Amino acid sequence: MEHFAEIRRMLSVSARQHRPVRGKGGGRVWRRLVEILRDDGWSSEAERQMALAYLGVHLSSWDDETRIITPGKNMPLHVFFRSFYEQEPFWEIVRTLRLNGHSFVDDELLHLDAPASQKSITQLHLSSCHLSKDDLDILFSSGGWPALRKLMLAGNYMQKAGAEVLARAPQLSTLEALHLPHTGSEEGVVALAKSPHLRSLHVLNVDHCFFNPATVVKVAECEGWPDLEDLSLGGLRGGSSGKTDWIKAWSGHPMWDSLQALSMESSVLTADNFKKLLKAWRLPQLRALNMSNNPIGDQGVEELLKWSGLELLESLSLSHCSIRSRGLERILESPRLQHLRSLSLDGNHWELKEYKKLVSAPYLSSLTHLNVSSVFSNVNMLEVFLETTGLESLQELRIKPLYYHNGAAYRELVKKLKSTERFAAVKII
Repeated sequence: MEHFAEIRRMLSVSARQHRPVRGKGGGRVWRRLVEILRDDGWSSEAERQMALAYLGVHLSSWDDETRIITPGKNMPLHVFFRSFYEQEPFWEIVRTLRLNGHSFVDDELLHLDAPASQKSITQLHLSSCHLSKDDLDILFSSGGWPALRKLMLAGNYMQKAGAEVLARAPQLSTLEALHLPHTGSEEGVVALAKSPHLRSLHVLNVDHCFFNPATVVKVAECEGWPDLEDLSLGGLRGGSSGKTDWIKAWSGHPMWDSLQALSMESSVLTADNFKKLLKAWRLPQLRALNMSNNPIGDQGVEELLKWSGLELLESLSLSHCSIRSRGLERILESPRLQHLRSLSLDGNHWELKEYKKLVSAPYLSSLTHLNVSSVFSNVNMLEVFLETTGLESLQELRIKPLYYHNGAAYRELVKKLKSTERFAAVKII
């Protein structure tokens, strides 16, 4: 039972540390598990099978994110697969396979096309792998991946032809999350929206895919994702003449009825554009809104505070939105934000002349995560702000000041905060 005892010890240590069973250098723990199970020193085959069953049950008690396997840096994929997955039981243990940044050569993709390597994977990460249409054909035309829930293809410039391969793949009918940022295929996303096999999607990320309002209209009119809950449309294009199309893009389309989280960061939206959006939005389920890196300014804040859906928000990100003291004050004092749990204001700026006018944020008592990094010009302003505000439920606070070259003063403030009862349990970054 010596081998069985070592397996129990290894998994127990990994569980206590809340770390994936993989280690450095391509999976130190996995490598040792393979060695143990292949060893001839088992007293009987029944004992070895019992250990394998224990291993599978133990890992099944963890969520999918902890059952990750990834090749080591510069490890050839054929070595990776031969080292860890020659025996089918290991595919039944792993749930997340990360191959980000690997360029497939020769027949390496065929390892992924094997039924044994597909049947238990729930998350497949293939970002920045230079995948071509033919590569996607190999991966998704054979009818495998019966358990796949999340697919990451960020940074693969697959264009329309590659997206059409995904749209034709019936085995992706179980897919709930699809991440396609920086894939450069606005026509491809429209093709995906028309696919009858992707109607189970809850999460879609198409950041920086050269979208414009007209593309959003086409996607919405397809009504291909009736249960879409989380949509990222960052980096939208469209000059000033095209912004009027936003009303058409968001008005009267049932596809938006189930939306709970929306990101339109880095879309160069001004306060006037933002006002048009707010008037067009009919988002009854929206709980999280990310408008970061759009120059909406204080005027945009005023428009937001009048929006009918504001009181339902639990998460709001307005980082780097050119908001000044007045706009920040209006946010912190608004009773309509009392349900917020997460607020990001980093990269905006509270002027030094408003130093003595910092507000108490009386309605943000439910806030658990606050980011005010680079908002205040110096550590003294930051300290006054934290002494003034009554944020009683905070769990995480990001506060690095704009000019933090005086690192000693910043570290002293963090030390001082952590010594108080109010901030002792707060994670300060």
